[in-house]
Amino acid sequence: MAQSISQEAIGATGLPGATAASRHAGATTSGAPTTGTFAVGDFIVDQSGAMWVCTVAGTPGTWQIVGTPPTAQIAGKNAVINGDFNISQRGTTFNSITANTWSLDRWLIGYKDAGITLNVSQQTFTPGTAPVSGYESANYIQLQNTAFGSSTNTYYFATKIEDVRKYAGQTVTLSYWAKVSSGTLTPTRVFLNQQFGTGGSAQVDNIGAASPTYTTSWTRYTQTISVPSISGQTIGTGSYLYILWQITPNANVTLNLWGVQLEAGSTATEFTTASGTVGGELALCQRYYQQPVSTASYQIFGVGTMYSATSLTCLIPLTVQMRIAPSVTFSANSNWNIQQAGGFAVTGLSAFTVTPTGINATVTTSISLLSGGGGILISNGSGAAIYITAEL
Repeated sequence: MAQSISQEAIGATGLPGATAASRHAGATTSGAPTTGTFAVGDFIVDQSGAMWVCTVAGTPGTWQIVGTPPTAQIAGKNAVINGDFNISQRGTTFNSITANTWSLDRWLIGYKDAGITLNVSQQTFTPGTAPVSGYESANYIQLQNTAFGSSTNTYYFATKIEDVRKYAGQTVTLSYWAKVSSGTLTPTRVFLNQQFGTGGSAQVDNIGAASPTYTTSWTRYTQTISVPSISGQTIGTGSYLYILWQITPNANVTLNLWGVQLEAGSTATEFTTASGTVGGELALCQRYYQQPVSTASYQIFGVGTMYSATSLTCLIPLTVQMRIAPSVTFSANSNWNIQQAGGFAVTGLSAFTVTPTGINATVTTSISLLSGGGGILISNGSGAAIYITAEL
């Protein structure tokens, strides 16, 4: 028969070698205690499986999570792709960025008043300065405004999560680390939107809004958010869940962010990327954007047949299957050659059929080649690139 001990806490002075007493103080439904008075070393195990230890005595004291629920390291726990800002297919520096512009993969400036001059870049932690042990060589994102306009000028930093059904009617926790270059910065709001897409219901805005104050020290900020139900809403094409930071600088300030995580439940667990691996994160990003770029001459991009003496039809495969058939843009004709018993200058390059898995392209030249023979689309130097987007 099960037995119980009804005490306020069970204390132990420890075996020889243990230098301090500790007390098992009970349990909570989720998270650390929010009421009551506790001593340093008190610990609890909440009903999600996480263990918490009191590190500063008080009411209710300061608590540190030292054990995490079984789901803490499961790939897919974090709905935010590239939450560690490690993937940067478009580049690492974006100066004088404009509204509706993507920067590091899956992150964009959704809106920006004209009075604000904004530079966005990928930065790397100096060894020993990362906010979490084990991420000493990790990257973070830096948003630096060098002009701020009037006192009401704002910009929105955001990411989109496919699709709006995600977490509908559930409690979620948004967590991230932030710091500023000097002084403090209080964003107007950090919040979620439900965007119901083309032909869908009106957007539900300002969900779970909070206005934390960022300081010059890396600090983890958390928001517990009740996501509205989508019952009765009409879901259109291209729906998504939106995470946004609305920033009204009022000064020239550098904002740094790292470790963005959105997860089910009311507790911020240990940060992990959406996939759990660098390669997996790149593949998730490439569902929305791919940018194959040459680093030298004669790199092969596509193989096909000379449809006529001056026209090559070739297939350019995509690295991963994309969300939808993407839009495609090629770099300048001078970056490309047709290879057929020699390299020949390209006079035109365009996609005529695009699917989520590949691009059928037409490549033209002014040189008469072997009609019906094979041909290869290759780079002419290191500038050849294809910009392939299926972003939400």
